[in-house]
Amino acid sequence: MLPVPRACVLLQAEAAEGKLAEERAQKLALQKEVLQLKLISAESEAANQSLREQLAGVSKSLAREQAEHQATSAAVTDLRTSLVSREQQLAEARQLLDSMSAELGILSSRYHRLQQERGALRFARRQQQQQQQQQQQQQQQQQ
Repeated sequence: MLPVPRACVLLQAEAAEGKLAEERAQKLALQKEVLQLKLISAESEAANQSLREQLAGVSKSLAREQAEHQATSAAVTDLRTSLVSREQQLAEARQLLDSMSAELGILSSRYHRLQQERGALRFARRQQQQQQQQQQQQQQQQQ
């Protein structure tokens, strides 16, 4: 082999050192970038976990609200059914009241008529008794 001049060797060494320094700088830059990406990834994962937890909370809340809505809807349906039943009972009660009022009117009319007839009968009895007394008095006077 031919002897390589020392200046060339120094230049090659300096060039190799420069390349090494560049590679180290690139490696450090890449390591920094990897660390930043890991940090971003960790932050994203934490944000995702937080969002998952919020979603789970919202899902539980939604499920609870849906259950409450269903219970309320069932209660409203029951109340409507009860209302219809009560309205039917009220209508029947009104019909009964109307028929009882009519019957009471008839009975009241009969009662008043009977009272009048009773009064008339009493009056007639008194007159008849008075006539009988007068006749008896006349008979006694004639005897």
